[in-house]
Amino acid sequence: PATILVDNQVAIRLSECPTAKPGHYLLMQFRSMITKTLKEERLTRKDITIRWIAGHMDIEGNELVDREAKLAAKRADSASPWCKLPPSLRDHLPCSISALKQAQNAKQKSLW
Repeated sequence: PATILVDNQVAIRLSECPTAKPGHYLLMQFRSMITKTLKEERLTRKDITIRWIAGHMDIEGNELVDREAKLAAKRADSASPWCKLPPSLRDHLPCSISALKQAQNAKQKSLW
């Protein structure tokens, strides 16, 4: 049995019922990894609990993840080495349809 502590309530809700939103492929990868682990370890869904915790509650792992996420967001050169990434993140990331539309609209506006 395992408990995954998450300080983001939206992420928890979406992990239970993902929708086609930006970044949903990451949730699908998460769900796939959980399913694979359950099968390999001969566990049931009841053996893994995803629980919300308030952020910055002095939980060692949560504080470490927060620091690393902030560092990664600030510096492009802080990216993880390719070999340390999960296989699902080693390929090119999918294009964001929203970003493509915004770029196309900006391009068309500049032409006028």
